Amino acid sequence: LLSFEEIEQKVTNPENLQKLRPDIEHHIDHFLRIKLLEVFPMLSMLIGEKTILQLKEAFLLELETLFPVLMKSYMIKLEEDLDLEKIVTEKVAAFSFEKLEDILNQITKKEFKFLEFIGGFFGLLIGIIQVVVALLMK
Repeated sequence: LLSFEEIEQKVTNPENLQKLRPDIEHHIDHFLRIKLLEVFPMLSMLIGEKTILQLKEAFLLELETLFPVLMKSYMIKLEEDLDLEKIVTEKVAAFSFEKLEDILNQITKKEFKFLEFIGGFFGLLIGIIQVVVALLMK
């Protein structure tokens, strides 16, 4: 049902970084303007707005390169530590028969409706053919 490759593709997708970029940018900005200056108060005399913006852009650019590598590494370690097949098997085994039946019914509902429709259509078609053949045989 689910493979690590599929999860890895979703997690390492560069679009995820773009979704997180505003939060990351806010955090970097807070770090450069407040936290860094709390640790190094003398730095506030040497660092201006232009330098803060340049540092922020440099950090964000580095993060764009680093993010996919880190996420790939994380996924490799996660795959070693996490046995998805075992987890899914245990979860399914823990379901009651009725719960499992409900889940399968929800999944296959459309397919069964389609089969009912096709069965009804072919039944009608065969019935019409039989009536026509019966009328022609008289």
